[in-house]
Amino acid sequence: MNEESLQRLFEELRRAPAETSMEDVSSWVNTVKIDTSVSDKSHLLTKSKIIFMAASIAVIVTSTILLFAPQKNQVLDKAELSPVPVKDKLHSTPVSKEKNYIPLDKELPIEHTNQSNPTPGPAMHQVIPVPIVSAERQEEIKAISEVAQVSQSNTSLASTNKNQESASTIAPADTSGVWTTKTEKLTIDTIFAGINKIVLIGKYPSQISIEGGQRDNIAFNYQYNYQIKGIYAGKNPGSKVSYKKSGTTLTITVELNKGFTVGVSYVKIISNVSIAVPENISVSINSSYGDITAKHLLGGIIQLDTKYGDIKAQSLVGNISLLSGYGDITLNEADGKINVSTKYGDIKAHEIKVDESIRLSSGYGDVDCRLLSKEESCRLSLSTGFGKLSVKGKAVDIESTKKIQYGTGATSVTASSSFGDVKIRFSETYNK
Repeated sequence: MNEESLQRLFEELRRAPAETSMEDVSSWVNTVKIDTSVSDKSHLLTKSKIIFMAASIAVIVTSTILLFAPQKNQVLDKAELSPVPVKDKLHSTPVSKEKNYIPLDKELPIEHTNQSNPTPGPAMHQVIPVPIVSAERQEEIKAISEVAQVSQSNTSLASTNKNQESASTIAPADTSGVWTTKTEKLTIDTIFAGINKIVLIGKYPSQISIEGGQRDNIAFNYQYNYQIKGIYAGKNPGSKVSYKKSGTTLTITVELNKGFTVGVSYVKIISNVSIAVPENISVSINSSYGDITAKHLLGGIIQLDTKYGDIKAQSLVGNISLLSGYGDITLNEADGKINVSTKYGDIKAHEIKVDESIRLSSGYGDVDCRLLSKEESCRLSLSTGFGKLSVKGKAVDIESTKKIQYGTGATSVTASSSFGDVKIRFSETYNK
């Protein structure tokens, strides 16, 4: 194609009518180009979020079902206790036909009896509170069975409920037994016969009371009550009472199990012992914590000892020993050989008739004694480190700040205090 032909073609094109308008061009310029890659990514991200949320909901629902679903052999936090008589035979528990029934891994041994309402018998050591247990408590079942094998006759049952156990029996000679609980309450009410000496070991009882009377057996009563309020996590420590009867000597031990609580709470534990004994029995009480009250113990060896409690005694006759670490001691109407001592408490001994000797000692407290013995029958030895001494009677009135030695009688009266006052008074009247 030559130059002339090209020029003629351009002329024809210029003269030809325009097929594209300005409006079309404007619409092309203002139209935004659609990025198909961005749209695809947005759809993919939305689908991923939906899949993740569905998986999270499934995991939460599954965990909730597993957490709250009942589990086989689950151990109860508060075991329901019940005293059951035990023997070598196994008790076959009837199996429920319900679908949700979960049998115990090991059934409790029980002695079969033909009596519909068993009456209390003399084998107290067989009344053993046994918790409802699973496979994880097999060691407790084994220990209970060993205790029960000591004697397998004359068993007795006592009424129980969910939060309280009770036992009432009479023990034969040369036996031993134990009561234990992890529930909120425990009540023991039992009788021992043929006892000439009782020994009580208290590990954290809050109150011990012993009283003599005209009777030929020993009545033992124990009350345990655990109360807690607040926001906390933990377990009830529970209580344990054991006894051993050897010949005419009975030894009883009361203690609390170890427990713990975490949080903000108020805890009140009641662990009280009450004993009624014959008047002429020998008594020995040793308590770690708690007060001791004794009345009407006539004739025998009387030993009362508490580390962190007070002692109140009245109408005691015999070889008397009252000891306290941090408590006060009060003794009224006593006759015999007397020894009273406390490290940080006061001593008050009134209406005292000394048979052989009396010794009153306090580390940081005062000593106040009123004697029924005659002045001429006594031999006094008083001392104090930083207090005052005084002796008053019908024919004597002495005061000092160091030592007092008075009288030549056969009855020895010794009273001392390191930082307190010592006062001895003779009554004008003599009561036999």
